[in-house]
Amino acid sequence: MITRAEMRMADEADRGQASGEIQKPGGDRKTIIVQAADNDAATLPELGITRQRLADWRTVRDAGEAVVERAGPPQRGRAACRTRSSRSSAPSQTA
Repeated sequence: MITRAEMRMADEADRGQASGEIQKPGGDRKTIIVQAADNDAATLPELGITRQRLADWRTVRDAGEAVVERAGPPQRGRAACRTRSSRSSAPSQTA
């Protein structure tokens, strides 16, 4: 479910950049579809999105639904990445 939401976010970000609601990378930031002084296009950081995160979302979206279905749900959280210290429940004793 999270992966599908991220794919949708990539679509919406692309739509926003195409319509001028979200700034595109590069260029003069003040002359891109500015209709009034208080109507500047939003930036990705203003929306709480990093460029890397958007690139990740686009990569997943561009891979297609079939690839996402085959991959299955992602392993998230602490249980997915157990470390040596989390496996040992007994505290170490020093002499």
